[in-house]
Amino acid sequence: MKKKFVNPSLHNYASVCGYTLPKYHEGKQCYVDWYFTDAVTGEKRRKKCHFDHIKNKKARRAAAQSYILSLMEKLLSGVDPNADDSAERAGVPFTDALLQYEKSLSRFDRYKTRSCYRSRVKVLREYLSERSIKIDTCGKFDRPMCVAFLDWVFYDREVSARTRNNYLGWLYSLAEFLKDRGYIAENPVAGIRKLPENEKCRRPLTESELHALTALLEKTDRPYLLACLMMYYTFVRPNELVNLRVGDISLKDMELRVSESYSKNRKTQNVALNERLVHLMLDLGVFNHNSGEYLFSRGFLPGPQKMPADIFNRRWGTVRRRLGLDSRAQFYSLKGAGIRDLANQEGIVVARDQARHRDVATTNRYLAERGSVAPDEPKKFRGHM
Repeated sequence: MKKKFVNPSLHNYASVCGYTLPKYHEGKQCYVDWYFTDAVTGEKRRKKCHFDHIKNKKARRAAAQSYILSLMEKLLSGVDPNADDSAERAGVPFTDALLQYEKSLSRFDRYKTRSCYRSRVKVLREYLSERSIKIDTCGKFDRPMCVAFLDWVFYDREVSARTRNNYLGWLYSLAEFLKDRGYIAENPVAGIRKLPENEKCRRPLTESELHALTALLEKTDRPYLLACLMMYYTFVRPNELVNLRVGDISLKDMELRVSESYSKNRKTQNVALNERLVHLMLDLGVFNHNSGEYLFSRGFLPGPQKMPADIFNRRWGTVRRRLGLDSRAQFYSLKGAGIRDLANQEGIVVARDQARHRDVATTNRYLAERGSVAPDEPKKFRGHM
């Protein structure tokens, strides 16, 4: 590998002037940094400029090189390196910075997180448009604007306090993104308080409701009944359900493999399959399909097309109306009911392990992490469905 040498005179000049030459770093983060001596404190300080938003490696390196040359011209022409360039960076158009933020979301592992954050960017743009607010530079992304946006989300869009607080957390992360890249000097969201939250507006289904649900779906929609049984007996989340493939099911071990590529805790773990579940899958001919097909595709039957995670909730609305259930009875309520019933029969630890919980409130306590082997008790657990 050919070494690159820097003119020694530049090093001497930099040393005399109290700063180091800017250097480009490429890895998990791509940035240019350099150090300078603060004229007031006499301490060394570091400056960084990120280039993560440029996906193409060649273009990213070219942009970093151009930035280094531009910076060196300023420094060698006598510009004080101690001078803060935050005012110049704050002049970056907010729309440009927001586009860079959106591009950075592609590096998030979970699809649900990427989708959620992009949705919130869309809501922010909707707010700015509806109120005719022009934030032409990042410097105008300040605390009053952030508070006004959160108030609009809470009062005008009539969301819950929990949702408003989730927006607050997202807004904080957006501000940190802008701060890290020098577009703003401080995080304007820091210190904005959360609103008190009520308990979740979701309740577990009762025993009689579970019986009524099973009777209805046995007659009208057995593939969707399988999805409901999956939620009730295995506690596998909707986003995980739509990623399951036929080949993830082991009839021999009566277990279901949940891959780290889409599981919430980013771990591959096995979940016990109940006998009720296995019998229904055999009746539906699930194992006659190719092992690579998704377990829940069109019509909640195995197929090659991956479906969005909200297919279960969309179908649930119709089922709930037919059963005359209240709005607090949701598809996810099946998970709460299953954990409750399994814990009552086999104990809270068994329910914790089946749910793959570590610090989730549905098991009521922070419990020790489970292993990768599925427990045997859920395989013979007889629920109310």
